[in-house]
Amino acid sequence: MDELIKKIPLSHFRLIKRASNKDLEDIKKWLTVAYNSNDRLEGYDLYRNLNGFITDAFADKNLFVLRYKRKAVAFLTFSPPSRKSIRIIFRIVCVKPDFLRMGLATLLLNSAIEYYQKRGCLVAELWEVNSESKKLGKSMGFIEK
Repeated sequence: MDELIKKIPLSHFRLIKRASNKDLEDIKKWLTVAYNSNDRLEGYDLYRNLNGFITDAFADKNLFVLRYKRKAVAFLTFSPPSRKSIRIIFRIVCVKPDFLRMGLATLLLNSAIEYYQKRGCLVAELWEVNSESKKLGKSMGFIEK
């Protein structure tokens, strides 16, 4: 991993609540590379679902994206609360391999939690996609159910 990447302040990333088709194209590119690389990272096998629930999340606007220099480098998909619900379900949080261990997944989750708390959401659920998402959830105070 490029050591310069690790020194990027979080303030240099832009949270996007209405992702564009360009964001989806950026994500498709790096997910494909991560999936096909010889040293595949755990969790990037979700690439197989790129044309399923990830694309659906873009179409339904049920995701947040982080951009760096106008390129999507991380995303969070979720099921928003229904009108009478107080629960949001976070489905997938994924970060481009070159940007791992910078706090981007935490930034995405905290941003989404704050956004939905302001709209009356009191319960957040994080799906465990892999061991990394489980560790992330524990570090943020999520409890196993």
